[in-house]
Amino acid sequence: MQSIITDLDIDLKGMTILTECASNLFAVTPLIAALAGADRVIAIAKDSQYGLANDNISSLNAWSKDLGIEDKIYATTEPAHLFAKDANIVTNLNFLRPIGNQIIENLPSDCCIPLMWEPWEFREEDLDLELCDKHSIPVLGTNETNPRLEIFRYVGLLALKLLFELNIEVFRSKILIVGGNPFAKEAIKVLEPLQAEIHVIDPNAHDTLNKPELQALVENSEAIVVLEHISKEPVIGGENGIPIEWIKDNSLPIVHICGNVDDESLKSAGVIKHPKRAVPPGYMTVTTAYMGPRAIVDLHAAGLKVGEIVVKSLRKGASVEEAKLTAVKNGIALDF
Repeated sequence: MQSIITDLDIDLKGMTILTECASNLFAVTPLIAALAGADRVIAIAKDSQYGLANDNISSLNAWSKDLGIEDKIYATTEPAHLFAKDANIVTNLNFLRPIGNQIIENLPSDCCIPLMWEPWEFREEDLDLELCDKHSIPVLGTNETNPRLEIFRYVGLLALKLLFELNIEVFRSKILIVGGNPFAKEAIKVLEPLQAEIHVIDPNAHDTLNKPELQALVENSEAIVVLEHISKEPVIGGENGIPIEWIKDNSLPIVHICGNVDDESLKSAGVIKHPKRAVPPGYMTVTTAYMGPRAIVDLHAAGLKVGEIVVKSLRKGASVEEAKLTAVKNGIALDF
């Protein structure tokens, strides 16, 4: 964690951070904030499918004590809005979402909400952008392709890891990617040098995926990687997705990272889908954290850096737009 804090020159002195107290690798955000000098870090915990709130609080308290920052972090199950009035950076993370009027209307004038992803990944149900604009609360995405981060590279590595877990050799394998950029090109960068034969069906380039001319691409494959993070329309199954019969009849396993698929029909047809977990469109079955801690540590640190730049600019008298522009010019932030 200290490496990325140093590389990005993160300095949160004089700031209060409102974030989550999450499970496993996602527990790093409050630790990064405290190590980067934040005066106070409020970490909101909730029970979830990944872990119990009290367990997460105990783990975070133990880690913060080991790092000598226990006096800076307050982990709690209290509602996030109770701490909004003092928050300078509010992270758009799971246990704070949805971020609506109870939080937004109580935020101070020197506050920023950095998204821990790029603006095109934004989900309306997560955050009320119009209300943020009304209350002059700047919201910016994080530039995941920044040379110090290159977070999307992990998506290609994630596809490779999941293929290996299905015992797909990749070397000289025929792999069909169902998805568009930027994720598809990252998978190609990783798989093609291993001499995999790659074909791509981009759902954004077709009005329907059950066209006869696409059938041969499916049937001539040895595995399918679903990597569609933009379109919410079904890419496998449903009225316009790739017919499940094409997949079943050829015993094709599916690696699913993101994209709308008919999980129930795939299961009924006996199609192997890995991982098995069903997620709604716009969510990943497994995130880049499945590759290890670096992607999450770097991305969340970068999000905090976005917030730092904006807050410091606002405190110097910059307008919301001027503060956002400063962060974008730094190369670490992206605007909508």
